[in-house]
Amino acid sequence: MNWFYVDAGQQAGPVPDEQLDELVRNGKVRGDTLIWREGLANWQPYSQARPEGIQPAPPPPPMVGGVPPGAPPPAGVAPGMDMRGEVYGLDYEGLFICVVAQLFDFLYV
Repeated sequence: MNWFYVDAGQQAGPVPDEQLDELVRNGKVRGDTLIWREGLANWQPYSQARPEGIQPAPPPPPMVGGVPPGAPPPAGVAPGMDMRGEVYGLDYEGLFICVVAQLFDFLYV
């Protein structure tokens, strides 16, 4: 059976079932991608039009500090080290440094 699908706002196809399955495996066609074939009244999301078909892969997890969750830490970073500052290019200081800075500001400003 030949299918048509929407790619970047444009109609693409026709493609046979096997090629549509390959597009799903490659992430080109997702669960919300509109598809149509002869016999369907309207364009439908892939997940509704082919519930028995290959299920699209879930979207990748968000990356934190340029590193995907579960990935080993970059070189020079100890496991468990707080990298939140890496996201914004900030360096967090320890409590002692912050207290000394506050004391300095209070005494000399």
